[in-house]
Order: sequence, then structure tokens, then C-alpha cells
Amino acid sequence: MTEEDRRSEPDFTNVRFNATSESADILITANSAVNRVIGWHSEQLGYERRAGEPNHERMAELKEGLTQAQADRRSIPLADDEQRQRLIDEYSALYRRLAAE
Repeated sequence: MTEEDRRSEPDFTNVRFNATSESADILITANSAVNRVIGWHSEQLGYERRAGEPNHERMAELKEGLTQAQADRRSIPLADDEQRQRLIDEYSALYRRLAAE
């Protein structure tokens, strides 16, 4: 490998790779919790779109919730375990409330 090849390789020296089983479980659980809420919002938006007279206020609220959940899902890979646990707790509680409606 030439010196030029080495310089063009990605530098991962400052990237933390945390591959512990517990961290992996928290990552997967956080994604699942957020994805359940994304799925609920998507399903409800579909119902509203197919309604004879869609409730535009509700659609706006659903879109806002969907956008927030999508943003939170994008943050999960960069979050630490404490932040992921907070998302798990928040989105699990949110899903329970939404599903009870």
C-alpha cells in the first residue's frame, strides 16, 4: 500500500465502536420503540387520507409527530446508551397512549 493510499483511507481513530451485547440490545430496542410510533402515525395518516372528509388539523398533528419520530430515529446511531434509554422510555409510553386512543 502506498503512502497516498493510506492518506485516502478513512480515519476511524476518533470513532467509538461500542459493540457490547447490552449496547446492541439498547440500540435495537430504541429503534423498535421509535418505529412503532412511526408506524402508528403512518397508519393514522393513511386513514385520514382515505376519509371522505379528512381532518386537516389531525393530519397536521400526525405529520408533525411523524417528522419528530423520524428525526429521533436518525439520532439513535449517534446517541449514547443513556440517551437511547430515554428514547425507549418516551416512545414506549407514547405508543401506549396512542394505541389506547
